[in-house]
Amino acid sequence: MQDIQNLHDIVKREIFYPKLNDKEHGSSEREKLTKRLVSMLQMKFDPKPADSDENFLSPQELAMAEFGSYIRRYQLTAEEVIEAYRMGVDKKLLDTSGNIIQVYPNLSIIQAGEVLNAYLNFKAENSLHTNGIKKLKLLLNPEKQISPEEAKENRKKLLQELGEAVKNDKPCGHSFLFYDFVVRKGGLKSYLANADSQKIVLQKKMREVMKFEKMKVKSAFFNSYELAQFSEYFETGSEKILEDMHFSFERLKSMAITQVKNDLVYGWFKKQYKKKQNEQYNYNKPE
Repeated sequence: MQDIQNLHDIVKREIFYPKLNDKEHGSSEREKLTKRLVSMLQMKFDPKPADSDENFLSPQELAMAEFGSYIRRYQLTAEEVIEAYRMGVDKKLLDTSGNIIQVYPNLSIIQAGEVLNAYLNFKAENSLHTNGIKKLKLLLNPEKQISPEEAKENRKKLLQELGEAVKNDKPCGHSFLFYDFVVRKGGLKSYLANADSQKIVLQKKMREVMKFEKMKVKSAFFNSYELAQFSEYFETGSEKILEDMHFSFERLKSMAITQVKNDLVYGWFKKQYKKKQNEQYNYNKPE
C-alpha cells in the first residue's frame, strides 16, 4: 500500500482534517476557517455603529456567521476551502463554462458557492485525487458494506506491513494508525507520564515539519509568510506566536503530532522485535 505520507497534497487535505460539517469539530473548524479567510484575503468591514444595541452583530460578525452557516453544507475540510480560495486568487479555478472565477476580498456566499463548487469539480476530474482516495477508502473511510471480517483483514494487512518495515529497517508512514493499540498494550508509559518530554519531542518535530515544508517549491499547507514567522519563532525561542499565526501554528502542531505518534509507534514495535530476537537467541544458546 502506498505510504500515506507520500500521497498527493490534494488527498492529504481531505483525509487529515475534520470535515466542516463534522458534528464534534465542525463548528470550531468553520469559525477558524472564516477567520483565516478574513486574514488571508485582507478583508475590510464597516465598523459597528457606536449607537447600536450591544446585542446587535457588527457587519463583520454578521458576514462571518452567514458564511459559516453556508459552508457547513459542503463535505470539505478547512484546508480544502483555503486551497480553493488560493487557487481562485491565482486564477486557477474555472467554472463549468471554462471561465476563470474571480475572487474578491469578501465573505459573499455567492462567491463561496462558485469557488467551492469549482474546487469540487477540480477534485472530481483530478486523477491524483481519484486514485489516492480509491487506495485509502478501505483504510481511512471504510464503507458500510465492508464486513467486520474484511475490516479486520485490512487492519491485519497494515499491521503485517508495519512488521515487515520494522524487520527490514524501512520507514512506515501508517504506523500512527496503531497508536491506540500500543497504548492499550501498555506501551509508551514513560513518554505519556512525562509532560516535559512530550513538549520537547513535539517542538522538535514541529521544527522538522517546518523545514521540510520550506524545502518545497510551494507548500500546500503554509504560505511564505507563515513559514518565515515559524522560523523566527523557533530561532528566537519565543513563548508566544503572533495572533494572526494562531491557526497556522495549530495546523503545524497537528501535523507534527501525527508524525510524533508515527515515530513512537514504530519505535515501540522495533523494541518488541529486538526483544523477541534476544529471547530466541537466549533460548537457542548452547549451555
